[in-house]
Amino acid sequence: MSPFDSFRHLGILSYDPFIIMSCVDSYVPFERSVADLIAERVATPFALVLQVWQSWEYVIDHEKPLLVGLAASIQRHLRDHPENEIWIACNTEKEVEIADGIGLSGAFLNHNAYVSDHIFHIQPDHKRIYDAVYSAQMWTRKRHELAAQIESICLIFAMHLGAEALRRFKEVHSFMPHAVLCNGDPTLPNQYCYLSPAEVNKYYNMSKVGLCLSAHEGASLASLEYLLAGCAVVSTPSLGGRDVLFQEPWCSICEPTPESVKDAVQDMIDRSIDPEKIRNGTLTRVESLRAQWISFVDDLKRRRAASTVGSFADVFPSIREHWCGLPYKSVNILLSHLQ
Repeated sequence: MSPFDSFRHLGILSYDPFIIMSCVDSYVPFERSVADLIAERVATPFALVLQVWQSWEYVIDHEKPLLVGLAASIQRHLRDHPENEIWIACNTEKEVEIADGIGLSGAFLNHNAYVSDHIFHIQPDHKRIYDAVYSAQMWTRKRHELAAQIESICLIFAMHLGAEALRRFKEVHSFMPHAVLCNGDPTLPNQYCYLSPAEVNKYYNMSKVGLCLSAHEGASLASLEYLLAGCAVVSTPSLGGRDVLFQEPWCSICEPTPESVKDAVQDMIDRSIDPEKIRNGTLTRVESLRAQWISFVDDLKRRRAASTVGSFADVFPSIREHWCGLPYKSVNILLSHLQ
């Protein structure tokens, strides 16, 4: 495995001073960090912001040596390159404490600030014909079985893990044969298809409630996408920060059992909350997350280049739309432009 494989979406937040963002996806302690690889191609000093993708609250309890290894590679880079900065963008305040505790610089910068409210929006022409929608990878930890008792449900899923994802799909389909497969059936020739963000938004607008069922993950892009599309949300308790934007009465957290999830979905449907109210109430909180990012990057710019003019707020909307609309890409794509 290459060090590149553990990072998603390398993107540039500022050219002057040079500020780069990537997403930490796994915690393998490589001898050479992604910062080392960037430094080999860029003569200019830089600040690197690494966004937590999975819950460090979970990892610190179950895979602590991997986090410690990641911290060691970052600390070694900073010793070799004192002109650079590396920050960990954390989805919760608890993750900031964890980052600080292993010798890294953490900041509360929830990655859902980058979800596009232009791509994910309400489409009044669509009727909400499904009681629930679950947008989740075909991974065991997504716990699709908790939604098995919901009779009217559609599933949005990706098949990034190949044979493992196909095996999990067959399991899910065996206990949820009634579920509508938005992407098609991957076991049939030429049936499965990748859905664009706009197509995903269409299915959200055909659903009343969005589900979040894993016990641990990151901030969960889907949790906010649901809300921006006017869906209420039913979640189980979780680590990772997906509940940062949750609020009553359109979000509820229930026990992780099929019966509780089914009852919570029905309760949410019975509340009959106006989708516009859900979206508008959520946007108020989203703006506070975006303001934190803008303030953080502006502080970085001022500290690293006193002559810098302009605010990150000027370019944040275009970066957000570009980031949200992209499928996951290799770091090599960006690095090929940094020669």
